[in-house]
Amino acid sequence: MNYLFETSFAFLSLAFLFSAIEERNNYKKLFSKNGLIDLDIELYYANSSSNVDKLLKHFLRVIFTRVRFDILLYSRVVLMLTSFLAFTHSSPIYAGFIIFFVFLINIVISLRSRYGVDGTFHMSTQVLATLFIFLVLGGTEFAILMAFYFNVQMMLCYFFSGFIKIFGPSWRNGTCLVGIFSTLPYGHPYAAKIFENRFFSFFVCWVVILIEVAISFSPLMDDAFFYLLLLSGVLLHLSFAIFMGLNKFFYTWMSAYPLWIYSIGTLKLAVT
Repeated sequence: MNYLFETSFAFLSLAFLFSAIEERNNYKKLFSKNGLIDLDIELYYANSSSNVDKLLKHFLRVIFTRVRFDILLYSRVVLMLTSFLAFTHSSPIYAGFIIFFVFLINIVISLRSRYGVDGTFHMSTQVLATLFIFLVLGGTEFAILMAFYFNVQMMLCYFFSGFIKIFGPSWRNGTCLVGIFSTLPYGHPYAAKIFENRFFSFFVCWVVILIEVAISFSPLMDDAFFYLLLLSGVLLHLSFAIFMGLNKFFYTWMSAYPLWIYSIGTLKLAVT
């Protein structure tokens, strides 16, 4: 099963690399002086007289300079590759503690904006926590509990992602994708032109909904259907990366798939 961990390491390293590139490119627009999320503005709105908040503000001012922010972003990539090398050289516990350090860096980076973080951050944090438990506490009851937790998390993520879309009129009638591919952040002129065909757009919208809901039940199916649905998930996320530019989203979710397979295997062994 080592190849599952190695695959997860590789994909998460790529996710952090793309994340670092995107965050660095967006720094001037978002985080620099007079940016949309200027640190001074953030600290002003987070104003509080408590000693804890004063200490946090000082910490944020020290950490989130341009250079140090870059160091935080790229250190995740370097540490992930280091943990990968440690794992491949039969040192899973050392790899696990390096992963834990990456987990802490992830939490620190999330403090930069009071507006919250995106889905890739949440999933990468879940993957890091799961890797840490599996590598350091593998074979114990804690690993079994983590396998159960991670499996449920993946099932719920896909179920609600698909289920909520059913309540969106634009998803039900097939007009959603035309709108998405016509936007500046996620637009794609060729895709937008294709989805002007109402029947095709309607068909694809419902394919996305059904795939996401079906994937949520995949662990309850036999192996053939499980891997078939995972393959459909890979193609779905790959299409998001190609047409919407969601590169770090793709690599983050791909890092979760090997751990999902490992989690299900762990649970099956625990009940036999």
